[in-house]
Amino acid sequence: AFGRFDARASWASQNNVLTRPVVDEWLNEWRNGYLSNEKVEVEPQIKFNWSYDIDVAYAWKGKSFLRSVYAQLQHIKEVGMKGVFSTKDPLDVYDEIQSCCSGQLAKPSFFLLAAKQLNDLDRNIQRHSTAFLNLIKRLQIIGQIGWHVSSQAAHNYSIAKEEKAYLEKIMGPITATRMHYISLQIPTIYQMLVELGIREDYSIGYATMQGLRASTHQSFYWYDLQNDSATELLIHPFVYMDANAIFEEKQDADSAEVFIRSFIDRAEQLLVQPHLVFHSHFITEEKEFRQCLS
Repeated sequence: AFGRFDARASWASQNNVLTRPVVDEWLNEWRNGYLSNEKVEVEPQIKFNWSYDIDVAYAWKGKSFLRSVYAQLQHIKEVGMKGVFSTKDPLDVYDEIQSCCSGQLAKPSFFLLAAKQLNDLDRNIQRHSTAFLNLIKRLQIIGQIGWHVSSQAAHNYSIAKEEKAYLEKIMGPITATRMHYISLQIPTIYQMLVELGIREDYSIGYATMQGLRASTHQSFYWYDLQNDSATELLIHPFVYMDANAIFEEKQDADSAEVFIRSFIDRAEQLLVQPHLVFHSHFITEEKEFRQCLS
């Protein structure tokens, strides 16, 4: 579905090493073997990198009147009459995210969905709303902002060009992307991103199970085999996505946390940093998974 590559068809899955950074392990063996007599300078390590997909920024803020009323009624239905007097949008979790980021060596990245036309997959708030503009200002304080390429833009160059141009009018040059729903068809998508001037993409990973699609935690430049040419598109793999843990693998928060820490501990031994992907709205909708952010 969504043009994704099936993880089960990969060499890593078929050889039971889907969650192992095999490339990094090989490089580590080479480093230990051939550089054993060399003094290797080890800088203070960032233990992991992480990012948030902002698919649904708010429950009712920044939405059309009807969508806003419907969302508020749903909130009252879920929490009872106290929801009538609620002034804070339940999906407004950005202060909490900022608190989690304090003290971390690396800042998170945020990928904003900004589809012009909404549909069942692209359900972002209205991109011309004050709420959307204010959200951008808030996120710029916390970390870096990238473009979450909509499901429509993934298959239509003109839509993709329009989305990117709209965001750039608000916040300046856009250089980083992640595909919504990890709708990544190679080489077509990457060729489109290169043509649009994108320099970094964070879509290499799986949307149905945890694992390393490129068998490495390290970033690398994409080589266009179809055109036999090197590119300047830097690819950042991810190994964990909260949606996989919640919906595909049915993990509880404790199991997910153990899983994450195992990646981080092993990666630290290899002097690499795993990349973890979260969704802002799950902090509210899947409350038990909040502990995985700390």
